[in-house]
Amino acid sequence: MAVIGSVVGLVAGIFLFPPIGLLIGPFLGALTGELINNNLANNAKGGHLKALKVAFGAFLAFIVGTGAKLIVGSLMIYYAVRAVFQIF
Repeated sequence: MAVIGSVVGLVAGIFLFPPIGLLIGPFLGALTGELINNNLANNAKGGHLKALKVAFGAFLAFIVGTGAKLIVGSLMIYYAVRAVFQIF
């Protein structure tokens, strides 16, 4: 449920709050999805803390994944420019 909520939050965040929604949307979506999952399973004991941990994990994974893509993309551009212009 957290994954589904994260994807829905990402899409909604992009369209509703363009610059900041890209970061907050997956977090709020994962939090909402996990809270719904805990309420459906009637697991009220510690459910809010678990949902918060899952949402933070989804947010952290999104940030780390984006950083990794940025690094790999930069390296690809560097090597492409280097190959085209025969620099170094």
